[in-house]
Amino acid sequence: MALTTDTIATVPALLFQRAAARGQEVILRKKQRGIWMAVTWAELATRVRQVGMALAASGLASGDVVGVLSNTRPEAVCADLGALSIGCSSACLVPQDAADQ
Repeated sequence: MALTTDTIATVPALLFQRAAARGQEVILRKKQRGIWMAVTWAELATRVRQVGMALAASGLASGDVVGVLSNTRPEAVCADLGALSIGCSSACLVPQDAADQ
């Protein structure tokens, strides 16, 4: 299916659509105390909504910029998508990147 201006959605909207359609399917896995734990689409969507609501409650609004300073990990994805879900822009930085400058 070709994307048109009528079918283009935001990345968070696509996440929420996928979570509604395939909520119990695994989207990612993360290691916790040496054990791989599965995260489903529904769990990811819930976490993203929680981050978005927390950011909005702290006074951030559409058009604001959120900086995410984190190594590559699921929590960074939730922070990024949570910011996008309330209309903010996000800038993600990996700590090692700053030292290379």
